[in-house]
Amino acid sequence: MIEQPQGQGQSPAVDTGLACLVMLARFHNVAASPEQLAHEFAADGRALSTPDL
Repeated sequence: MIEQPQGQGQSPAVDTGLACLVMLARFHNVAASPEQLAHEFAADGRALSTPDL
């Protein structure tokens, strides 16, 4: 079994849907911040659902 160094747990989950939305927005020259969108629309720190996107 491989031990991880102290202080390193699991990395936070990436919201891939939100990341794709931000990439599309930036491609179309629309200012978008994943942190701001998650703060405004995500419930309890969870990933955005399909209808939310």
